[in-house]
Amino acid sequence: MAARLKAPGWYRAALGLIIGFGVGMGIDVGLRALYGWHPLVDWTAIVTVGLISSPFGFLIGIGCFDYWFRWASGAPTVPEDHSGHGARSWRDYFRVNTDHKVIGLQYICTTFFFFVVGGVMAMVMRAELAAPGTQFISPNTFNGLFSVHASLMIFLFIIPVFAGIANYVIPLMIGAPDMAFPRLNALSYWLLPIGGIIMLLSFLAPGGSFSTGWTAYAPLSTHMPLGQTFFNIAIQFAGASSIATALNFLVTIITMRAPGMTFWRMPLLVWANFTTSLLVVIATPFIAGSQFFVLFDRTLGTHFFDPSRSGDVLMYQHVFWFYSHPAVYIMMLPGFGIVSEVISTHARKPIFGYRMMAFSLMAIVVLGFTVWAHHMFVSGMFPWLRVPMMLTTMLIAVPTGIKIFSWLATLWRGVIHLRTPLLFALGFITMFTLGGISGIMLAVIPFDIHVSDTYFVVAHIHYVLFGGSVFTIFAGIYHWFPKMTGRMYDETLGRIHFWLSFVFFNLTFGPMHLVGIDGMPRRVADYAHQYATLNAIISISAFIFGLSFLVFVYNIVASWRHGPLAEGNRRRADRGRRPIRVRGAGSGARGVQGEGTGGRRVRSHGRHDRMSAQPHRILVVANETVGGRALIETVKRRAEEAHERGEPFEVTVICPQNEPRSGYVIYEDSVRKAAENRLATTLGQLREVGIEADGEVMDPDPYSATMDAIATYGADEIIISTHPGTRSGWLRRDLIDRVREDSGLPVEHLVVDLDADRAHMTRTLVVANQTVGGGPLIELLKRKGTEGPHNFVVILPQGEGGEHGDAEARLAHTLDLLHGAGLEAVGQVMDPDPFTAVQNALQFYPADEIVVSTFPDERSGWLRSHLIERIKASTSKPVEHVVVTAEQAREGATA
Repeated sequence: MAARLKAPGWYRAALGLIIGFGVGMGIDVGLRALYGWHPLVDWTAIVTVGLISSPFGFLIGIGCFDYWFRWASGAPTVPEDHSGHGARSWRDYFRVNTDHKVIGLQYICTTFFFFVVGGVMAMVMRAELAAPGTQFISPNTFNGLFSVHASLMIFLFIIPVFAGIANYVIPLMIGAPDMAFPRLNALSYWLLPIGGIIMLLSFLAPGGSFSTGWTAYAPLSTHMPLGQTFFNIAIQFAGASSIATALNFLVTIITMRAPGMTFWRMPLLVWANFTTSLLVVIATPFIAGSQFFVLFDRTLGTHFFDPSRSGDVLMYQHVFWFYSHPAVYIMMLPGFGIVSEVISTHARKPIFGYRMMAFSLMAIVVLGFTVWAHHMFVSGMFPWLRVPMMLTTMLIAVPTGIKIFSWLATLWRGVIHLRTPLLFALGFITMFTLGGISGIMLAVIPFDIHVSDTYFVVAHIHYVLFGGSVFTIFAGIYHWFPKMTGRMYDETLGRIHFWLSFVFFNLTFGPMHLVGIDGMPRRVADYAHQYATLNAIISISAFIFGLSFLVFVYNIVASWRHGPLAEGNRRRADRGRRPIRVRGAGSGARGVQGEGTGGRRVRSHGRHDRMSAQPHRILVVANETVGGRALIETVKRRAEEAHERGEPFEVTVICPQNEPRSGYVIYEDSVRKAAENRLATTLGQLREVGIEADGEVMDPDPYSATMDAIATYGADEIIISTHPGTRSGWLRRDLIDRVREDSGLPVEHLVVDLDADRAHMTRTLVVANQTVGGGPLIELLKRKGTEGPHNFVVILPQGEGGEHGDAEARLAHTLDLLHGAGLEAVGQVMDPDPFTAVQNALQFYPADEIVVSTFPDERSGWLRSHLIERIKASTSKPVEHVVVTAEQAREGATA
């Protein structure tokens, strides 16, 4: 037993709790004796001090301060054996742990416990409100229930559960080994349950729990029974946890990103938590200060909020809401990040308008501090302040609206996988939009005055915080559940959970708008008979809504224990930024080596494989100009010069992906596949002149791609190929000078004018779907090939049914036919809409002419939509139309 009491853990924590209370009691009694106050033993004062000292005794006992105390005492450092890092059994989740994944799960499980407790309180309240009159509980108990319910849901669930999810995934997303301050991370977690338990213990205080709502307005809160003190102190622990966590996130995100992970390459979830952390660090001290002021008024005899002693009652509201409206965005921004990740993943597309999404997050941070007084339109504040607050409240809807439209644009023409996480994300968009609309209504001063302190406000905050925040939490839990547990949840139960939640959430809180506009006040245990019918509907819906959560609990617990093992993610989330390797295997798209996850990289050495000297490494950087004739000739000349010097040589070609210029929504796979095709064609052309080369498709940013390639493969000289100056975005970004200065290597800038290459090769864009292998089309392309050098790019709009596999098979068959005829050709499956596919392809591939193949008029939907005319109107390139009958298409498919 003595050994257990010395070692950090629950035995020492229990002892520390007792010692902490004893120390607090001793301090209180000692000070009262010193000042001659009577009575000497005042249990109200002892409990107040004990609420502060006991938690610190617990934290010391559980082991949160062991390392710091040893360091502060100057004792020798104990070698880190990592025994407190990571979980080997379920018991490790009940100890101080410094692993970010363990802490993330600790946060999530703890916050869901308080979510259940708060939900049970809500059920008791709805049972009381099912009919007019007193049913089960007294008005004072009702006041305590809604006060503790709101405080738990805000401070112990929504805010910290986002911290838990972020703790788990953000270090993984940015390539960090852990959080910047693992011990502070552990302390941040253990501060949290202390705050929640203190709130729950307030029910045991004389006079009952705190009953002033989560807002705790003064001077009411300064004259309430002892239970109010529990709230004042609990907020300090929860707030300290939030601030420490936010500082940890800021330092981690700013200083621990992997090489190449610039701010503009961070996932939007990281951006969301970065901006949320800024809000927490700036705003949370204000609510801590407001509760300290109330605590001092209650315990030390100060008069901050006593109007008879020159106190300022309105000051409390200004200080409180200066935190608490930014707190709404603290509870929303991480959810925005989760929804961005879920929608992007399940639509199989990058998020639309990435930079504007990031800018809108920062705009919300700034504007969030300019709207607090719209909560005070009926408080008696200065009238001139109302209109500016109304305008800024409406203005903050703009960056939020940007996000709504970006999410919808991401879904547009995406390959939708309508699984449980996406269902909750779509439910969030719907509910949050409705909550935002009612928020704009509340920003209008006359309307706000009419519905102030009614159930309309209750409906609004629940549409924003439950339909908004909690739906995103469920989306995130389902989305990352396989990552966190290694097992799959039950998809059917997940869908049942969503639909029960979605339907009965609206039946619960939707009617509250109606009773609120009719004048039913909030925060009352009784109401007029005219509201009885709607309240009965609300209560019944609330019970079913609450029971729907049991489906989630069963699904998560059962799946965690017995669910099928999650398969490895074959399609990595960061696929858009991951290199794909291509070998010099001749022309055509068949040079692509899958996704680059298997096999050892084989380096090619041109005509000098047998030389033993260190090879001369040539790094070629090009995008749209990658297959230009001038570039091929320059690389050939460099190789010949190395040969004349008797040096072996290596050629590596890197091809940064396009950053599409037009406003079309473009599939991520299309951008990448086009780069692969351009690269494969170039490697084939180099092979034809006797040079074996390797290549990679890399990050869209050419500077990052170049520096990453230098670090990975090394280089003795660099050739950067661009369009002429007036057309080159790379030159406008000073790419050549930046690479030359930062790499210290010789850099040759090669200007490739693709228009001038027309004299040597004609580039033909071929557009076809079902007719792609038809005889008339193949014969036309063969005839063009005999007329002079041609490079063919075949694109297949995949069809509205999304039959991607069939389209790939038809494309591969057609490319085989063209390669068999000695023609140089690549191809890819693109956007289902043929016009959009053509516009996107013209961004990826230089083309001199376009060939469109369709069925005859009576069968062709493309012709009925005037595709040929639209393409001719949108481009100056010649367009040739080839008609292929259904029978010819079938024959071509089997040729």
